[in-house]
Amino acid sequence: MWSLFFGDSHQKSEAMNSTILFLAMAMTIMLLVPGAHGQQQPKVRKLSPKSSSASSSASSSASSSVSSSASSSNSANSCDDLEMIIADLESNLCSPAPTPGPTELCYGDDTKEEYLLSILTSITDEAILLDEDTPQGMAFDYLLDNDICGKTTIEQRYGLATLYFATNGLSWTNNEGWLGENQECEWYGVICDTNPRATDLVLATNNLDGKVPNEISTLFMLEKLDLSANSIRDTIPDGLSLLTRLEVLDLQKNLLEGPAFPNSITGLSTLESYRVNSNSLSGTVPSEIGNLQSLEELWAADNEVTGTLPTELGNLIRLKYFELQENKISGALPSEIGRIPLEDIRVYSNFLQNTIPSQLFSVTSLRSIRFEKNFLYGPLPSQIGLLTDLENLRLQENNLSGQIPSEIGRTTSLETLRLDNNFWVGTIPDVFQYFENLEFFDISNNLLTGSIPTTLFSIPAIRLVYMSNCSLSGAIPEEYANPPLLRDLWLDGNGITGTVPSISSGKLENLNELLLHDNFVSGSMPESICDLRFEDFLDDLWSDCGGLNPKIACDFPNCCNRCFEAEC
Repeated sequence: MWSLFFGDSHQKSEAMNSTILFLAMAMTIMLLVPGAHGQQQPKVRKLSPKSSSASSSASSSASSSVSSSASSSNSANSCDDLEMIIADLESNLCSPAPTPGPTELCYGDDTKEEYLLSILTSITDEAILLDEDTPQGMAFDYLLDNDICGKTTIEQRYGLATLYFATNGLSWTNNEGWLGENQECEWYGVICDTNPRATDLVLATNNLDGKVPNEISTLFMLEKLDLSANSIRDTIPDGLSLLTRLEVLDLQKNLLEGPAFPNSITGLSTLESYRVNSNSLSGTVPSEIGNLQSLEELWAADNEVTGTLPTELGNLIRLKYFELQENKISGALPSEIGRIPLEDIRVYSNFLQNTIPSQLFSVTSLRSIRFEKNFLYGPLPSQIGLLTDLENLRLQENNLSGQIPSEIGRTTSLETLRLDNNFWVGTIPDVFQYFENLEFFDISNNLLTGSIPTTLFSIPAIRLVYMSNCSLSGAIPEEYANPPLLRDLWLDGNGITGTVPSISSGKLENLNELLLHDNFVSGSMPESICDLRFEDFLDDLWSDCGGLNPKIACDFPNCCNRCFEAEC
């Protein structure tokens, strides 16, 4: 009979036929010869009953076969039984053996556990994988409970599952599909290419709470990782260094600590956007930052970054948005910053010293400069006039000095100009006639002299004008009533003389605060101004209307709601 299993196909066929014939003859003898099979009942294949009547008929037929004598050997029931036995034998002998499933094939001679360990121990230590209390161990158990084949697929699903367990996935705002039966590319926040390999992982504002594991490195095709606005803790993981295709990394608004610019980041040459603002990150800005030559956005504001800014910043030849405000950075702004095609630079609320490098003003793409609340000193370079697209210039609360250059009149795209709380001297240049978009002008708390520029009130968009606590002189210009959107006009704390000009009906209907105290303004407050108070347009009207000998007559509290005894 061994020829049934060995030899060529012809030999196998003949052997199978012989075997069938032999077994059929044996069964015939057992059925026809009484006592040939002792006292045993014949083994008849149990068929799945189609109905209760069919089952009853089969049972009756079997009982009849057992009780038959040799004289009834030619009965129809015995022949039917024999045919069924032969057919069953042919089926069992000729049917191929069941083939293993696809997942069984990928294990080879290993168990599933051995197979998975052979792949995952190159990523995670085996002891950690076998510890069921770790996120890695939980992810390993998850893989054991699921049929999955292929090294890359296993690694990808393992990395995602580890992130899920490491950040308390059960409590995510949206965890639809995660660890379910669907392919991981159908899990919430996961976007894949056609291979399928994860290219985007976006779980922003999703209540992730925990640490990003180093196993994130298994997502080696990732181009975008956005975990912003969660409760991500600990440090920026080293595993990010293996994401060599990463273009966008957004970890802002979390609870991260440690270096803001670790080695795992400064080696990512494809990185275009790096956002880690509003964490508790520290350390310095390393010279290796210059390696990120694809970088367009660098946001690391609202952290604890210290040290000075390296000259290698000048190597970031694609950088457009640079935000390092609200840190503890000191030293000078490097002149190499003038080589960067910046549009927006924000380094306010630091400890920057020295002068503003003139090279910065050769970056004509600039739209916003925010250097306020530092310790910068020296003049504002006349090259400021080159920035014709500049919309936002904020230099307040520094130690800047000298005269405000008249070239500032060329920055006609300005919307906000704040030069307050410095040491500017000289006069305010009267160069605002070509401005159309300026809304916010603040020159308060300086050493300025001269008169109020009349062209300032020719700007149709102007809303906020603050010129308090300088040494301005002359009269309030008649044009002050022209801006239709003017809300605040603070002229207090100067040496302004003359009277308050009256206004025409319908003027200054958006005016909310008019501060005129601590000046030398005399006469009476015009009725047209008091009418603004009566009509609930003007909330605050302050003047030198107090004391026994007020400098200006103003009905308190109906017109002026606060009166001062000015001492200028």
